Amino acid sequence: MHIVRLEAENVKILKAITIEPDPENNLVVIGGRNEQGKSSTLDAIEWALAGKAAIPGKPVRSGKKKARMVCDLGTLVVERRISQKSDILVVKRKVGERGLSRPLNSPQKILNELIGKLSFDPQEFVNLDAPQQFEMLRDLVGLDFQELNSKRRKIYDDRTEVNREVTRLKSKLEGLTLLPAVPTEEVSIAKLLAEKKSRSDHNETNKKARERINTQQEAIERSKKDIEQDEKKIRALELELARKKADLDQAISAHEQALESVKSLKDKDEAEIDQQLQELEKTNKKVRSNQEYRETKKLLTEAESTASKLTDKIQAIDDEKQTQLQEAKFPVDGLTFKDDIVMLNDIPFKQASSAAQLRVSLAMAIAKNPKLKIVLIRDGCRLDDDSIAMIAKMAKESGHQVWLERVGTGDECQVIIEEGEVAEVRRPRQPMDGDDIDLDEEDI
Repeated sequence: MHIVRLEAENVKILKAITIEPDPENNLVVIGGRNEQGKSSTLDAIEWALAGKAAIPGKPVRSGKKKARMVCDLGTLVVERRISQKSDILVVKRKVGERGLSRPLNSPQKILNELIGKLSFDPQEFVNLDAPQQFEMLRDLVGLDFQELNSKRRKIYDDRTEVNREVTRLKSKLEGLTLLPAVPTEEVSIAKLLAEKKSRSDHNETNKKARERINTQQEAIERSKKDIEQDEKKIRALELELARKKADLDQAISAHEQALESVKSLKDKDEAEIDQQLQELEKTNKKVRSNQEYRETKKLLTEAESTASKLTDKIQAIDDEKQTQLQEAKFPVDGLTFKDDIVMLNDIPFKQASSAAQLRVSLAMAIAKNPKLKIVLIRDGCRLDDDSIAMIAKMAKESGHQVWLERVGTGDECQVIIEEGEVAEVRRPRQPMDGDDIDLDEEDI
């Protein structure tokens, strides 16, 4: 389905134009100087077919109230009238040679079913950034990696956390040493502490006995002094003195006995227990070190195993995506994805030659417009003769009609627009249809 006749009035800077493309030629080149109406011509086609989504805020020629566009598509005739406040679309089906049916119901829905999802201008694909190119091509070939990518990101994040733990455990394990000849369990120090307490209590008893001896010795000294004083002061108190002497003798006797008893007392060695406790703590420290080493090594093994399983899951997702890519039908051989980047012949699409980029973009536009076989290319002044010839060849091979806007009035231009009107219509120069054009392999 091509445009066999285009009419446009008061569209942007257009006054009124009528264009009937050569049915034998699949490429329609619109030429002219800047600000003459070339872009408005392509806009008229897009607005007539795409509708409100494509129409800007001020579509009507300055000073005019309404704009009108008519696209005769061979089997359908599309007429759209737009103003600042209204958008009237009428689609009629051709009946016989010149008759038209009544307006069809849901006209924009009919057009939307004909128009491909891809933009009319394939060069826009070239100018997109890499993520946008990926999304557009993914939509074209019908691949949806959203769920797989979401699952992959989740697993990747999990693996990142596990690998951080692996790194931490490895670093920790490097600072630990498995000591030889060390018990696997810490030895109890309770018995040694109990023995130490027993000896300490024994020694405390001895200490108190010695203190009692000292107390007795002090009492004896005081008694001696008292006796000496009593003898000087109270000679008359001989009986009392005798009693005190008797008490003194008795105290001396008890003291001598106690002294002999103290001489036989022997203190127990507490340092030996302290030494044993120190050695025991050293051993237990080694035990704890070995336990920490074994536990860390166990955790490291588990973490490495988990990371490996997550890596396998990521690989499975990547394999699934690769399988889908291999089964997908791309519009051009060698076109595929890698890491969410469009690739062409194993290099990023952005690094491909301009000719190769244009060829791919045009092929995508063609693939996305299988019913309404119309493609619009703006800013064609950047295309050389070889590129235009390639477009003509691809358009002919696919049966599409390509409308190309180009600054200038060279021989390649078929329709010349001046001051919003058609100034000249030419036969296309040869080989505009692309019959005699051979494309270099590196350009393809």
